[in-house]
Amino acid sequence: MDWSKPLKLWNGDDVARHFPMHGPHKITFDQVRSLSIISNYLDEIKNTTVNWFPCDTEEMWEDNKKSKLKDLKKSGWMNDDGSPIEIKYHINKHGFRYDGHTDKIEPGGILYIGDSNVFGIANHYDYNYTLQAHKQSSLKDKPYYNWGMGGRNIETYYRILKMHIEEYKPYGVFVDFPWASSRCDTLNSHDEFHGLILGWLIEQGVSEKIPQREFEQRVHKLFALPAVVLRWHKNMDAIKYLCYKNNAKCWIYDDPELWGDPDNSIMRNLTRCTGQWDEYRFARDLVHTNETWHDLRGAALAEILDYVNTK
Repeated sequence: MDWSKPLKLWNGDDVARHFPMHGPHKITFDQVRSLSIISNYLDEIKNTTVNWFPCDTEEMWEDNKKSKLKDLKKSGWMNDDGSPIEIKYHINKHGFRYDGHTDKIEPGGILYIGDSNVFGIANHYDYNYTLQAHKQSSLKDKPYYNWGMGGRNIETYYRILKMHIEEYKPYGVFVDFPWASSRCDTLNSHDEFHGLILGWLIEQGVSEKIPQREFEQRVHKLFALPAVVLRWHKNMDAIKYLCYKNNAKCWIYDDPELWGDPDNSIMRNLTRCTGQWDEYRFARDLVHTNETWHDLRGAALAEILDYVNTK
């Protein structure tokens, strides 16, 4: 067999080239760039402030003005002159969103890990439901950290937590929207992790942008039940271990060990907010939910934080 082509996959870092010889146990996350960053885009804009953010883009705004003007006006994000109300995305040195005032890392805080809802895409920073919940809960005196990662999943959450938990030294870690069943991380030919979303993959298959056979194989390989169940338990256990190792409390949404009875009334309140998606899909991009949804979910999450903090 000609190994020249497969071996070209290892032509990145010296660490990667020597991986077969030395073994993975001698390689740390910070030695492999793709493991230590959320996404290339966030890595590019770290330590900056931007006015737009995927999918809350200027192009999306202009498209919505043409096709969804009524909804855009209803959303409250349009000034009288037709211009968008400004949103500031302050990004810290690790690619996390913060308030733009202080990026000091203090031990004993709460890390709120999750997707674009936790990040607060197309909403002001102060609207975010995790921040509102934090301020309303018994944890309010502890530092708050927004670790929202738009379009990502429980595999990304584990990678980033492993990379930074020792630096942040948190009191607790709350993981919301794990997305194990319809999202995963995949590695491209440039050794970059890409957050793959099942919905996007289906759109490509339906539009025949990828061959039918390849589409079916990818869906089965990544999103069949065994793959989903393994992805969930493997990463959930890994996140729990990282928290245990670093003396941090660990609270994961959908974790049966934490909630017990699935009909727990506290969990029902949070789930009810999650289900009311379309009714509140009026953030600036008309994709994500608006301030009203964040208010409702924030109140429900505050009750949950008080509940789990006693366990």
